[in-house]
Amino acid sequence: MNIVFFSPYFGRTGSEVALYNIINHLTDWPGELVVVSGEEGDLLNELPQGIKRHVRTPRRSHLKLYNKIFKHLTGLDRFLMSVARKYRNYIWYINTIVQPDVLRHAQLLRIPCILHCHELEKVFFSLSEEDMCRLIEYPRLIIACSRAVEERLRTLGRSSNLEVLYES
Repeated sequence: MNIVFFSPYFGRTGSEVALYNIINHLTDWPGELVVVSGEEGDLLNELPQGIKRHVRTPRRSHLKLYNKIFKHLTGLDRFLMSVARKYRNYIWYINTIVQPDVLRHAQLLRIPCILHCHELEKVFFSLSEEDMCRLIEYPRLIIACSRAVEERLRTLGRSSNLEVLYES
């Protein structure tokens, strides 16, 4: 099984350190591991060798090509479409609910995904109703960082494939 991990910054926030710890414990993983980050955070360069890395900000030399191929899409949409082309048969592991566009693309392209949820209700209010429904219904598995988060997700309608993984 090959996995693409999506992280907003791959910096030293709690959720991203948790993801970094998970990835570091997968050194004997039989499949390919890929990290996709919105920015070039500190933890990106500390990942074990052999893990492919993609950062959202494309090199200037690629901008013309992206604009030509995907001219009707936004920059983020273009980036996610290029990732989807390369890693379509991978499972997408979306770290935190603050990446609703990644989840939307996974659903549009029917890519199986896992969502790791670290947030409580306060962050849920920042999502649209459509994004909330997608968050509850689409992922094959939702990982909650605590029982409190699990309870909130169950209250919102998630009834199965919801597990708790306490952070280190």
